[in-house]
Amino acid sequence: MAATGLEYYLQRQGFQRVTIKLGYPTFERFSIPVVSLETELWGQIVTLRLNRNEVNYHMAQLFSGMVDRIHFRTISLEMRPTPSDEAPIAQMQALPSAHHPPQTIAELVAPLPILPFREMLVDSMSIHRIQHSGPFQQVSLSGQVTHETGKLTGAFVFQGPNIPSYTFSFSGQPPQDIQVTLQSSASSQPTISLTSTLHRAETDMQLRGSAETDVPKLIEFLTLFLPLNKEWDMASGTLTADWHGKLPHALDLQTALKENIGSVKGTIHLQGALPQYAPYAQDIAMSLHGAFTATHDHLDWSLTNQSALSAQLDLTAFPLPKDISPLIPLHGHTVSIDVPESLHGQLSLTESMPSLTVDGNLHATYIIGSLPLQAEFSLSHVSASSPEDSTAEGTFHLSGQLEKFSQTRLPIKHLSWDLAGNTSFNNETLSLTLSPSSSITATPLPMNDMVIPTTTVAFRNDTVGTYRLTDGTWQVEPAQLKIQIPHLTWKDHSVSLQGINLHIKTFKGSPKTWDTNGDVVLMGVGTQVGQFIPPVTNWKFSFSADPASLRLNLFGETSTKTASLIGRLHHKFSTNKGGVLVKVRPITFSPSAFNFRTAITPWPYPLDITEGELSGSVKLFWTIPPQTSDTAFTINHGETTVTLKHLSGHYDKTIFKNLTTEISVRGVQKWAMPKPALLTIGELSAGITATKIRLQVQATSLPSTAIPRIDVRDLSLKLFGGNIFSERIAYNHTKPHNAFTVHLEGLDLEAILQLEQQEGLHGTGLLDGDIPITVNGNDLTVYQGRLHVRRPGGIIRYQTADGAAQSLTQTHPQMNFVLQALENFHYDVLQVGIEYEPDGTLRLQTRLEGKNPDLSTERPVHVNLNVQENIPALLKSLQVAHGIEEKIEKMLQGR
Repeated sequence: MAATGLEYYLQRQGFQRVTIKLGYPTFERFSIPVVSLETELWGQIVTLRLNRNEVNYHMAQLFSGMVDRIHFRTISLEMRPTPSDEAPIAQMQALPSAHHPPQTIAELVAPLPILPFREMLVDSMSIHRIQHSGPFQQVSLSGQVTHETGKLTGAFVFQGPNIPSYTFSFSGQPPQDIQVTLQSSASSQPTISLTSTLHRAETDMQLRGSAETDVPKLIEFLTLFLPLNKEWDMASGTLTADWHGKLPHALDLQTALKENIGSVKGTIHLQGALPQYAPYAQDIAMSLHGAFTATHDHLDWSLTNQSALSAQLDLTAFPLPKDISPLIPLHGHTVSIDVPESLHGQLSLTESMPSLTVDGNLHATYIIGSLPLQAEFSLSHVSASSPEDSTAEGTFHLSGQLEKFSQTRLPIKHLSWDLAGNTSFNNETLSLTLSPSSSITATPLPMNDMVIPTTTVAFRNDTVGTYRLTDGTWQVEPAQLKIQIPHLTWKDHSVSLQGINLHIKTFKGSPKTWDTNGDVVLMGVGTQVGQFIPPVTNWKFSFSADPASLRLNLFGETSTKTASLIGRLHHKFSTNKGGVLVKVRPITFSPSAFNFRTAITPWPYPLDITEGELSGSVKLFWTIPPQTSDTAFTINHGETTVTLKHLSGHYDKTIFKNLTTEISVRGVQKWAMPKPALLTIGELSAGITATKIRLQVQATSLPSTAIPRIDVRDLSLKLFGGNIFSERIAYNHTKPHNAFTVHLEGLDLEAILQLEQQEGLHGTGLLDGDIPITVNGNDLTVYQGRLHVRRPGGIIRYQTADGAAQSLTQTHPQMNFVLQALENFHYDVLQVGIEYEPDGTLRLQTRLEGKNPDLSTERPVHVNLNVQENIPALLKSLQVAHGIEEKIEKMLQGR
C-alpha cells in the first residue's frame, strides 16, 4: 500500500515507469529492495535504478526526523537519446494536473523522499550513457557521506577504464567551513584543492577562500566524463583562484538572485600549454591573470596586461579556394593575443537574458610563416545580451605582399597591401571601415598584348562595408579611390595617365545577386602612335552593373576642352553580347582654338582646317566568346557617321572653302554606305578656281584591300565662267581601266586665255565640249577630248610687243600675216582637240576659222595652232601669280 502510494506520488511529479518495492520495517531497519523510475533530463531519457537499499535508525531518532544510515548498495544511472519517433516524456503526461518534467538537478532530486541522515553509504554506483560520444560514457563510483552535529564529511572514489582512480573528499560545516579535495591515486599532490570559510561578524558574514587546480591531472579526471582527444594528455599548467567578500547573516537561497546579498571579490590565474591539438593547432600557450567582483546580479572581471594567448595554426583542415591555396603555406600560421592595457568586463543577470560588456584593448597578431604577411586586430568594446542585441568595436591593420601567382588563374605578378581601419558589430551586422591611409599595389601580368607595369589603389575617404549575418546581405558605402597607373603599353603604343579616380556610389549584394554603380575619371591620358602624339584627353565613365548586365556612360574631352565626345555602352553577361554608341560633339575649327596641326604633333599631312565644324558618331555591336572557346572577340556590326559643316582650309597648295557633307558607313570588315553622301564645296582654288562644287559620293569596301570602290554621281561645278558636270564617275582600283566623261558648257574663252599669262592676249566666246578621262592605277589620261565654240563665235585680239613681233617674223616670215590677222580676229569656228599624258603634259590642237575686218583682204583665214603645256608647272606658276601661299598663311593666322 505504501509502495503504491509512493509510485502515484512520483508519477504526479512527472516521473514515468516508476517501480517501488518496500520490505517490512523492523524496530532498527527498513529495506527498500527496488526503486526504478524514468524521466527526461537535458533532452535525454534518464533511467535510475536503486537495488538492495536499506535505512537504519533508532526509534527515538526516527520520531525526530533523523536516521542513522542510508545505505545504497547498487545505483545505476543510464542515459539514452530520445528516439526520433518517440514523443518526449513531458508530452506523454496523461494527468492534466501533472507537473512539468524536471529541468535541473535540483528539480530532479526535489520530489524524492530523502530523510535527513547521519551517515550515507554508496557501495557501487555506475553511470552509463548510451551514445557514441559525449560525457558520462562509463563511470563507476563508491563512497560515503557522514553528517553529524552539523558537520558534513564524505569521500567518493571515481573509477574509469584504463586510468587511475580519483578520490573526491569534502568536509566542513556548510556554508561556514568547506574543504574540497580531488586527488589521483597515482599522485601525492591534489588535482583540485578548495578551501572556503564563512566567518560571522557583528553586521555580516565574511567569506574567504582559495582554490588551486593541476590542469594535466584535471584533464585526466575529465576523461572519465568527456570524450577528450589524446592531445589533451600533453597539456600542462595550473589554475589558482582566491576570493573574499561579505554576506548577510540570513542567507535565503530563494531570494539570493533577487536581492543584494553582498559581494565577493577575488583573483584568478591560469597558466597552461598544449603542444598539439590536431589537426588545427600546435604550441598553444595561455596565460590569464585577472580579478573579479561578484554580486547577486553582476559579475565584474578584468584581465591584466600580463595575459596572453599564442598558437601555431595548421590550415590543412581548412580547404582554401583554388586560386588562393598555391599562394599561402598551410603550416606556420602564428596567432598571438595579448592585453596591452587592462581589459574590463561585466556579466549582468538583472534582465531576462544575461548581458555581457567588455571594455579595454584586446590585441591580436596573425603572421604566416616566412611570408611578409601580418594581420593585427584590436578589440575595444563588446556588449551582448542576445544575438539580436549585441555590439562590438575594434581596429585592424593588414599588411603584406605576395609574388607566387604562377600557379593560379589570377593575372597578377606581384601584390602588396597596407589596409587599416575600424571594425564593429551591431545587432547581427558586421561593419568594416577602411581608413584613407589604406592602399593596394599590384603588378599585373600582360593581357592580350597589354602591359601595365604597376597599379596602386589608395582609399581617399573612410570606406564602410557592412555584412548582415541573418540574411547574408552586404553593402559598401560610397568609396573614393585614387588609382595610379604611370603608363601602360598596348602592342607598340604607349599610354600615360596622370591618375584615375574611382567613385563607388553603391556596391551591395546577397548570396544570390549583387549590383553596383559609380564613376571612373581618367585624367591626363596621353599616347604616341609611331611618331605622332595626339592631344592629351580626360575621360569620365559612369557605370552600373549586376550579374545580368553592364551599363556604361562615357564622356571624353581634350585637356584644352576644344573637342569632346559622349557615349554609352551595354553588355549582357547571359548572352555575352553588347554594344556601344559614341558621339563626337561638334568640334569648331579655328587657328587659335582647335586645329590638327596643334592638336597632333607632328602633324604628318599637308592638310589644315581653319574654319567649320566636325561631328560624328560610331555604333559597334560585339560578341565575347566563352573562355573555353577558341573564337576571338568579334565585332558583329558597326555604323559610323561623320558630319562636316562649312569647312575651310587647304590641302597642300589647294585652298577649299565651305565644304559640307554627311557620310554614313555600315559594317566592319565588309562595309558600305547605306546612301550616297552629298558633298558641296563653295570654292576650290589651286591656281585655277572652281566654285559651287556639288556631287554625290558612295563607297563600298573591296576584299583584301584598303581602297574602296567609289561611285560619284551628278558632279557639277563652276569653272572659267561655265559649267562642268558628269552624270557618273565610277572608280574601282582593282580594274585595269576606269573610264568616264566630263562635260563642259559655256566656258569663257577670256578666262581660259588668262591662264597663259600673256600680255595683249584677249578673246571672247563660249566653249562647249566633252573630255573622256581614263584612270589606270595612279595614272590619268585624256584621249580625243573635244571643245568647240558656240555660235556665232567670238573675237581674239593678240597684240605683241614690237620687239617680240619683229623677232618672230624674222625667224618665220609667214607669221607676219598671222600676227596681223590675230590683232582683231573675228572667228566663227574654234575647235580644240585635247590630249593629256600621265606625266602631266597637255596637248591642244586648235583650229580657228575667221577674218580680220581691219585688213583689206576679204579672204577667210584658217589658223592651226598646236599648244603643249605642263600642267603641274602651269599650276605652280599660277599659284605663285595668285599668291596661294600668302593666302594659306593668312588662313592659318586667322586673318
